[in-house]
Amino acid sequence: MNFKNINPHFLLVATTLVAGLNYSISKILMPQFIGPSGIIFVRCMAAAVFFSCLYIFSPKEKILKTDLYKIIMASALGIAANQLLFMEGLNKTTPINASLMMTSSPIIVFIVAAIYLKEKITWAKVAGISLAASGAIALLLHSLAIAAHNILVGDIFIILNACCWALFLVRVKPLVTKYRTTTIMPLLFIFGFAFIFPFGYSDFQKIVFNQFTLQAWWALGFVIVFSTLFAYYLNIHVLKFINPSIAGVYIYMQPVLATFFSIVLGKDMLTVEKIIFSLLIFSGVYLVSKKRPTHNNDL
Repeated sequence: MNFKNINPHFLLVATTLVAGLNYSISKILMPQFIGPSGIIFVRCMAAAVFFSCLYIFSPKEKILKTDLYKIIMASALGIAANQLLFMEGLNKTTPINASLMMTSSPIIVFIVAAIYLKEKITWAKVAGISLAASGAIALLLHSLAIAAHNILVGDIFIILNACCWALFLVRVKPLVTKYRTTTIMPLLFIFGFAFIFPFGYSDFQKIVFNQFTLQAWWALGFVIVFSTLFAYYLNIHVLKFINPSIAGVYIYMQPVLATFFSIVLGKDMLTVEKIIFSLLIFSGVYLVSKKRPTHNNDL
């Protein structure tokens, strides 16, 4: 997989598109066909096999023992904890609420990256994140006013998931700048699968594949191929070229994309409020992602 000549921001938009779809598509499977931990079991098992095969045909690198420990820690955060918390949370809450809770992730990335990676805090980044956050929260609260649910536990799981993803992006950044993506990916998912095995094996045993409908097979294929293989690979790859805080802010585009798909499927209506909120989000992403001199706008 060679994405060197593709703009990293375009790749982030692609992964955000997949993430926006993943909220609703995963709900097709849960809990009727597969339990949340079972989905993670299948995703990680498939990814571990796929990326291990990809590694066989890629240039080989020697990984330092100290870096191997860092990969294990990143795997625990970004593969095991991140996915388990997300699926368990999504199973208890709604896609709208899950999107709302995930908007906390870029703020956490921003703070952790500033502390851990000494990433510069600029007025443009602060303004961009604030603008995007206000648009995303306003859009989702507008939707929640119509569809409120008693789903506190699920929301808490999603917030914890957002924290794990933020820490993962920051911790994996030094590794992906040092090693090839094809070297990092199989190790992340092999260790991740080892962490997930005790939690997901029971749900995996309960899966009755011959009871799957065509829609369920399509949903499972999307979750494995796009939400796991495609999204994880690109998210890791783009960190070679941009800072974690920039990658994190693209999460704010997910509710906009989710709204778009709802309109296309005839499940929502386009209103003036939604247009305004979407413009706020895209403006914030633009401010954070736009390259500019930092000597005169550092905080």
